[in-house]
Amino acid sequence: MTIAERRDRVPFVGVNLIGLGVGPTAVALITDFVFRDDNMVGYSVLLVTITAHLFAAAIYWAGLKPYLMTKERLNQATDLSGFT
Repeated sequence: MTIAERRDRVPFVGVNLIGLGVGPTAVALITDFVFRDDNMVGYSVLLVTITAHLFAAAIYWAGLKPYLMTKERLNQATDLSGFT
């Protein structure tokens, strides 16, 4: 459980810890096992960055429809145009 004042920060910390742990490890693994050349680390960073951005875009895209549906329901629930 998290106190209400800090509840908004908990996911941010979790995402940062995952990113800080997975990102450098993925770059190292790709450099070592895919390119097999330490001088290709820049391409490894590029590959990890593009993959992470595509993954993030897919997650946002998947959540867009439910978000818009919820937003529309809230707009309908708070619509006061019928009361004049």
